[in-house]
Amino acid sequence: MLRKTRKYLEIQQEKSSKMDQTFTFHHLGYATKSIEKVLPFFVSIGYSTSIIYTDDIQKVKICLLSNDFGPIIELVEGLDKKKSPVSNYIDKVGVTPYHICYSVYDIEKAIKKMIQQKFVLLFNPVEAIAFSGRKICYLFNQNIGLIELLENEISSI
Repeated sequence: MLRKTRKYLEIQQEKSSKMDQTFTFHHLGYATKSIEKVLPFFVSIGYSTSIIYTDDIQKVKICLLSNDFGPIIELVEGLDKKKSPVSNYIDKVGVTPYHICYSVYDIEKAIKKMIQQKFVLLFNPVEAIAFSGRKICYLFNQNIGLIELLENEISSI
């Protein structure tokens, strides 16, 4: 019995170690000047919409779009057209997809791993209202671009 318990614990530890290092694609972030103006297009091609969240911490409005055959899309609109990083991004680049989000089991370990890969942490993890208070953060690498990390639901329990 003790041998089976040890083997079980070893397997669980190995699974946990692999999960700590797993980056699972979660969504594509799309910077827009007006969520309300782009929603009809996405609805017309089969997406369902969440409510529109106001996230005062990030200074944005967010709407999540999903369907049965494509990726989740996160529409992001700046709250303050002069102070919001998203609004500044749109001013420079225009309305466009602008980040990829990965869900991770251990956000702190994932940040360390990305910093080792020459990413710069743009801000420490904060709770995100659109994701039920799970922590998010953004990292940037000049060769890769902007990556959002989203704390996996399991790690927030």
